[in-house]
Amino acid sequence: MPIIARVEHTSGRLYSRASGILTYEDLRYHLTETRALLARGYPELFDASGAEAEMSVAQIQSLSNMSGEMFKRDELGATAIVVTGRMLFGMTRMYEKLNADYISPVHIFLDVPPAEAWLAKHGIHLQKNG
Repeated sequence: MPIIARVEHTSGRLYSRASGILTYEDLRYHLTETRALLARGYPELFDASGAEAEMSVAQIQSLSNMSGEMFKRDELGATAIVVTGRMLFGMTRMYEKLNADYISPVHIFLDVPPAEAWLAKHGIHLQKNG
């Protein structure tokens, strides 16, 4: 699998590193298994610098719908995505814009330090009462 994730429970953050060609199934698995089960509600730094993707617009919309619903259920925290590949940058910008409808904090970066700084400001996802 081209995504390796590391959960830091002391800092309450998920660090993920993607490499190679990402597929819809890779990202869907990452959302449903890693995010929902191991790092529920944690902010994430998703470093996909150097990676590329093969996905359709419908698959990007599906991932956006899935992450929006997960955010509403407190399964997903703020996500900073670092990309350098042109194709993946365009796809992640679409994902970012689609997530704005859910008010799910997702932002795209070209380098890790600005992504870390953004997460420091937006990374705390407060659990809802009840």
